[in-house]
Amino acid sequence: MIKSNPDDPANLLPVFQLERKDRVVRGPFQPKLKLYPRTKFGDRFRCFNKSWYELFNWLEYSVKLDRAFCFPCRMFTNSSGINAGYTDSAYSKVGFNNWKLATTKFKAHQTSNTHLNSVTSLTNFLHLKPIDTVLDEERELIHSQKEQQRLKNRQIMQRLIDITLCIGIGGRSFRGKNEKESSYNKGLFKDIVTLLAKYDPLLKSHLELGPKNATYCSNIIQNDLIISISQTSDLGHHEQLSIVLRYFDDEKKCPVEQFVGMKRIMSTDSQTIFNAISDVINDFGIKWESVLSMCFDGAATMSGSVNGVQAKFKKENDKAFFVHCYGHCLNLILVDSVGRENRITFDFFGNIQLIYSFIEGSCTRHGILETIANSLNLKLKTLKSVSTTRWACRAEAVSAIKENYTALLVAIKEISDRTKQADVRAKALGILNQMKTFEFIFAMLMLNLILPLVLKNKEEEMKISVFFPMLDRMISDIEIRFNQETINMIKCVARLIKQEVTNDDLINLSNIFGVDFNDLDAEIRLLKSNCSISKDNINTCDDLIKWLADYGTGRDIIFQNIFIILKEFLTIPEYNAARPVGCVVNNKY
Repeated sequence: MIKSNPDDPANLLPVFQLERKDRVVRGPFQPKLKLYPRTKFGDRFRCFNKSWYELFNWLEYSVKLDRAFCFPCRMFTNSSGINAGYTDSAYSKVGFNNWKLATTKFKAHQTSNTHLNSVTSLTNFLHLKPIDTVLDEERELIHSQKEQQRLKNRQIMQRLIDITLCIGIGGRSFRGKNEKESSYNKGLFKDIVTLLAKYDPLLKSHLELGPKNATYCSNIIQNDLIISISQTSDLGHHEQLSIVLRYFDDEKKCPVEQFVGMKRIMSTDSQTIFNAISDVINDFGIKWESVLSMCFDGAATMSGSVNGVQAKFKKENDKAFFVHCYGHCLNLILVDSVGRENRITFDFFGNIQLIYSFIEGSCTRHGILETIANSLNLKLKTLKSVSTTRWACRAEAVSAIKENYTALLVAIKEISDRTKQADVRAKALGILNQMKTFEFIFAMLMLNLILPLVLKNKEEEMKISVFFPMLDRMISDIEIRFNQETINMIKCVARLIKQEVTNDDLINLSNIFGVDFNDLDAEIRLLKSNCSISKDNINTCDDLIKWLADYGTGRDIIFQNIFIILKEFLTIPEYNAARPVGCVVNNKY
């Protein structure tokens, strides 16, 4: 007995659009049986012939009904209305079983208007894209065009900057008496632009086809270029202070960081740095009481609690938090955890620095390493020097040693055999000896965060003498370095998000963020009883503030104290990567 197939034409067509599309994509149902049911026509028995599939690719056969169907007609006869009143039910609904005249009838059907219209509908259906896909592609095309134009504008501006630098270095005059196109004395800047456009298709296209009010060659733009270059250059090795303001954007419902600029400072003492920051705060009309926190590294000048920049901030606003950049804290923890007290890791970093210096200190030795890597069909990863301050650099150095380990062993052995210098051979043999030790391999795998199988007779010893001490040091340093005044606040806000606030949390939150204790308590009770919010769908501060800020619900008004707390909390930065000074501004004042 043949098992019924869901694609058999005897079954009803799918109703839902996605299921219907999947059925259309699968195409006609064309089972190829060894023997088809036979029906007597006159004095002969006849049956369906599977060779008809090759002659009529639209043909379908129903095993259940022993009838033939037309796949396009069955799918699209009534889809567009163009076949209304002309449907051929024998091929779309009932099925055809007159096997005696099958070939003749099939040929007639495939030339009928009904069939041709259905085939057209099928073709359009398979090739036309859903409206959401079309919109996404159009949006992507627009974005791509804008990105191409942006890159083109950048290239044009690079040329104009280079021209400005060329004229400025030579101390020449930029402009002439008359800068009109008909003038023969437009000035050196425009003359060079015209000359360069003669050989540069990009600049030529910009000048000839671009908008005439945006050629970027006017005297105003020339002045802007000169001023911008003079303000950003640092040929005199000036001390510069980068300042970033962070605030909560009520429209975007999220914190925003705005780079203010670079301030030249004549000294790096705390008073000079504070004065530069204070000038920026005053220039922007920011009130000191709206400054929530400051964020920078742990240098004494910046973080000193007596005479550092943070101390001077707190003289203006004693409620302002000082955030010692968490990124710096974590980096210091990682560096300390593999310091001199942990001899295995300490020696390991010394050895990989020695490997780097040995290989990269000679073009010949580096060439040997490349040759060996190619012969072993290995992709060589660039060796890195071990940084004493940046953990990311150390991680890259370890990863490079691990990826190149096999090639390094072979290359260093070949260097030791081929060299005619006794000191080079001695260094090579020493490095090979260290790289083959269990301690080196263990440290390499552990510090690369892989920790695969190790020798069983050394595993416990390494855990006790290396791995556990490093973890202990890291945990101890985490408790020390992350013990900042913001930690308690972070814990309180975390419990607020989880709806597990204690009475002490209420006191701390009301004091820190200046909200009324009773109002906050009432809002938290109301929040817990709200059926539209649960711990399952609110996991982060962002989740909760988006729920509160949902347009038209009025939740930000109902829970206004919670909303204020989350806004100010999100405004406080946790790190100051790529900037030495960060100042946080609350925009509620």
